[in-house]
Amino acid sequence: MSTRTANSTRGMMTRIALLALLWCCVASQGALAADPGGTTEVFRAIEDAWRAGSAEGLAHRVQIDGIRVNVGGSAGRVTEYSPSQSIYFFRQLFQHRVTNEFEFTRMQDVRDGERAHGMALWRFSNTNAGEDREMRLVFLLTRQDDVWRISEVQQISVR
Repeated sequence: MSTRTANSTRGMMTRIALLALLWCCVASQGALAADPGGTTEVFRAIEDAWRAGSAEGLAHRVQIDGIRVNVGGSAGRVTEYSPSQSIYFFRQLFQHRVTNEFEFTRMQDVRDGERAHGMALWRFSNTNAGEDREMRLVFLLTRQDDVWRISEVQQISVR
């Protein structure tokens, strides 16, 4: 075999190996995107969006059927919003509240179920009243089309 043929064969084998490696990387990324994984990652993403006051980031995570909320309003009053309406709910929620701290203190890490709960502590400054407040919230995530989405947010205490 000539040097030219050997170099050509080596080059072709290198290209085939690189294509195989690239295909494996692309295939594994697709598998990760389709895998809903555990809910801990979703709760962490909600924390990040809440801390940033990102109404859009939170609304993007609302279930297709909408969200049920009981936050900041009258005790026991539950309101339902469509995914497109939920952005306005979150904007209004953050309008006069500056987040000082938001974190999930308890979370169910569910991989195979259909529902998961998380309890969060939200410390914020109310710009209208000029005071610091604390609210405990319960979030319900439901799985839709292999994606975990927010289906409920309930206020359980305010101080």
